[in-house]
Amino acid sequence: MRKKVYLLTFLFLIILFNACDNDEVNPLKDKGTIFVDSNPEKAAIYIDGKSTGKFTPGVVEVIAGIHHGSVKKDGFADAKFTAEVTVGNEFAVPPLTLFKYGVLQIKSEPEQAQIWINGNNTKSTTPNSFSLADAQYSVTLKYDEYKDSTFAVKIVDAQDTIVSINLQPKFVSKYSGVLWDTTNAANNQPSGLQLSTGRLLTIKPGTGQSKLVDLFFAPDGFGGFIVRSASGVNGMTRLTRFKVSKSKNINDGVNSPTEDATWRDSYLASNNNYVFLYDSEGHYSKFQIVRRFENPARIEIKWIYNDRPFDPAF
Repeated sequence: MRKKVYLLTFLFLIILFNACDNDEVNPLKDKGTIFVDSNPEKAAIYIDGKSTGKFTPGVVEVIAGIHHGSVKKDGFADAKFTAEVTVGNEFAVPPLTLFKYGVLQIKSEPEQAQIWINGNNTKSTTPNSFSLADAQYSVTLKYDEYKDSTFAVKIVDAQDTIVSINLQPKFVSKYSGVLWDTTNAANNQPSGLQLSTGRLLTIKPGTGQSKLVDLFFAPDGFGGFIVRSASGVNGMTRLTRFKVSKSKNINDGVNSPTEDATWRDSYLASNNNYVFLYDSEGHYSKFQIVRRFENPARIEIKWIYNDRPFDPAF
């Protein structure tokens, strides 16, 4: 009887050892592998957010199931993949193409504007640079007391791109219109302008509009035309002063110089540069002639008005 017990125990131990040996011989009992390759090669392989310590092309051993992976290489955008691995089998990920980053450099005036890319706050401020893959991006700059500025930027062939934005203060307003030659203009063809409201007005007496006019378009008496202050003409009293700038870009973000004795009461309508204005209520503006027309003479204009008195900021 004792011999039978020994024999059964011996057989049990043999079976147990064989089972252990089988586990060692079949390490992929509940596993499979993932083969990952990329162009360019030598990209680090990550599985489920963790580094495998391996690089492309490479094989990674994983528990059977669905896994989410990526490959990472300096100077390139990450490439992601999903692998469904079955026991004892290899899942071959289709070759991954890595795209080089381009550098987007964003500047603003004023600086320290918050930078949002594709609706996400980058937690960074201007000036700053971002490494981005080839694509089109929506960028928004935000700054207190200034209007949000949103624009599109396209990164192509990993080229570096520089964008400079002049932020528009919330306290300024933009206007445009057409002013007509006073000598031939009808009542519905205004020669005058009220800067604060954007109204285009006639300067003809008896209309009730002339007292609101800040400046108007008129012949200069020498075959040309001027834009001049309303003060002293047809009973108008509002004095506007002019200072010609050195730029044709009215949106250059440059603040006005302070009004002084060097400012004039008119300027030649042939001048292509924009002009700083200072009106009778102490408001600064930037004014520009966009186009000129003949027969009848008229000018297309645009201007930026600062709503805050005695503030030259733009």
